[in-house]
Amino acid sequence: MHECSITSSIVEIVKRIVKEKNLERVERVDIEINPLSSLEAESIKFYYEFLTKDDSILKKSRLKFYNIYLKIKCEHCGKSYKVESFPTKCPACGEFNVCKDASDDIRIKSIFADTGK
Repeated sequence: MHECSITSSIVEIVKRIVKEKNLERVERVDIEINPLSSLEAESIKFYYEFLTKDDSILKKSRLKFYNIYLKIKCEHCGKSYKVESFPTKCPACGEFNVCKDASDDIRIKSIFADTGK
């Protein structure tokens, strides 16, 4: 259920950018989701459509989702590297790691919009 509040925050951020940039219509919002987060893209899409259905600037916009690579810092040698799944071995020393560097669970990658110009 936290997808609703996260999606509400996304909508508010997009609305703020629309106002700041004086945009006429948003076509697409690209979203990156951490694959280890508990966020469901379909739930976010559902809430986004619900929250924007009466907004003339956002109602026809769509979300496009991207999985991001996780950045791991090896507990043994300190090298940072990107991974897609767990368990993972460090490419430098070959040891298994489970800790991830701090990264966002979700973020807006880009907004495609019409400026009307």
